Amino acid sequence: GLFSRHAWNPRKATNQTLIPAVLCVWNGVVTLRSEVPKADMVQVYKKDVPLDEAGFQQVLKSYDSGSMENFLRRLLGNFDAKVSDSAQLANYARSLLGSKKSFDEVVDFIISPQCKWTVPALPSS
Repeated sequence: GLFSRHAWNPRKATNQTLIPAVLCVWNGVVTLRSEVPKADMVQVYKKDVPLDEAGFQQVLKSYDSGSMENFLRRLLGNFDAKVSDSAQLANYARSLLGSKKSFDEVVDFIISPQCKWTVPALPSS
């Protein structure tokens, strides 16, 4: 057969070229990135989204887990904490996008002992 004469090893195959994302999730629907209004995308990706309920709601409306991760990382910085497990942070960020949680509920969770993916930041000395 075809595979009996040729060694096929998919684990050695790597992609060295970065390709910009063409699709994104906008308002809960997968759409072409080019169809999202640029003014709205700038609001999602800029770092000066306020770390309060209004900023949290703005990031929620973006339906973008990357923006939520960035928001959570900035929020943790305010509590002198950092992320110890990026995969768990990504899962939590995705779970927030479909939830009705408030900013206060998120803050209460990330500073609680139940949040296993955060650790105190090392003091700068």
